[in-house]
Amino acid sequence: MDGLYGKCAKCSRYNTSFAWCQSCDPFKTTQGWTSGDNDIDNCIKEFQLKSTSYESVIEWIPFDRLYNVHKIEESKFQAQWLDGVRKIKNKDEKHTLYGITQDTITGQYMVVFDDFYSIRNIIYGYCTQCEGFDTSEAWCQSCDPFKTTQGWT
Repeated sequence: MDGLYGKCAKCSRYNTSFAWCQSCDPFKTTQGWTSGDNDIDNCIKEFQLKSTSYESVIEWIPFDRLYNVHKIEESKFQAQWLDGVRKIKNKDEKHTLYGITQDTITGQYMVVFDDFYSIRNIIYGYCTQCEGFDTSEAWCQSCDPFKTTQGWT
């Protein structure tokens, strides 16, 4: 497995994943930023130092780097992020977590996820059979097409 992802240009050790050196990169991600709250900083830095790949790093996202922020339901907001994406998936791989931000007006912290809670997902609901989202009021794209072909000869 050594050498699969090449060597780090800085320390010459083998990378643990694509473009990620376990010896150098976690330390780099903890530098040069602050949320202004030591507890939040320490929580994020703990995740960063334990990361074994670029995709598993979360980060502090300054609120001014989000735009089109609007409320989609109680305590759920939608926005677009100007800077790009780092991903971490939970063990069920249902959500992608990008980082944490703080509303500069209200002071409230927000966890920044993918579009798991998009408007479509909220409106049409959750399919209990495949654990995905319905694509219309009465249709799940993942499992309903197979139901229509059952019993055909």
